[in-house]
Amino acid sequence: MLITERVFQGILEKLVDGATIKTVLSEQKINTYDFYKYLYENPFHLAQFEAAQTFKADIFVEDTIDIADNEPDASKAKNRIFARHWYASKIRPARYGERIDINVTKTIDIKQALSDAKQRVIDVNATHLRPMCDLESNPKNQNIDINSDLNSGNTGYKPVTPPQNDEDIFE
Repeated sequence: MLITERVFQGILEKLVDGATIKTVLSEQKINTYDFYKYLYENPFHLAQFEAAQTFKADIFVEDTIDIADNEPDASKAKNRIFARHWYASKIRPARYGERIDINVTKTIDIKQALSDAKQRVIDVNATHLRPMCDLESNPKNQNIDINSDLNSGNTGYKPVTPPQNDEDIFE
């Protein structure tokens, strides 16, 4: 059968209504090979066919709510819903697919990021490295100056002196 514009538009309408391409083509007595050959010879009609398939996927997803609400047999409803979701995920994977695709387009200057991180470490006050309760309970705790120049031999080490008490604590 010759595919005319009117026949083609009728096929698209039936596809959007939920019919399969095989069913529609057999009703119209059109060979599947001839139909796809016609599509690839007519890019405008190919684009219309692809758009119809996309609309069909959207309609199938919306149909799942009606199926879930109105189908008395739960197992049949589950199968019908699964089939429609599967179809939609293949036709419109970006919207209904289960694969998550994350594309990052931002670039980072590693040298600058490392410099910023180093500066944040240097800016931290040494008292933040010890728990505050530890500092309050023993006022003679050793403080470490992380800003000291390690190359000059000054490590910031300050020895802790014993209490100036002459009493022997073991007697």
